[in-house]
Amino acid sequence: MFNQLKLRTKIVLLVVVSLVGMLGLATFAVLEMKRDLSDARRIQIKSVTEALFNTVADFHAQEVAGKLTRDQAQKAALEAVRTARYGGQDGKTE
Repeated sequence: MFNQLKLRTKIVLLVVVSLVGMLGLATFAVLEMKRDLSDARRIQIKSVTEALFNTVADFHAQEVAGKLTRDQAQKAALEAVRTARYGGQDGKTE
């Protein structure tokens, strides 16, 4: 079948197949990069959430130990959560 094609047609076919292959690889790379970025963001959010949870748990432990009153512990925990900023002041940038 390929023996019957002209040289010009073979070259055009080779170029088209190469471009389709490169487009497929580029698409795969973009999707993989998007997945990696999403995973990194998910891990970062989980880390910040765990840190805030531990902070609130510490204030609770101080209340249970009698170092803080319930009201003081709640206010301190609320202030700690309020001042925590994920991703900067606007929530989007570092």
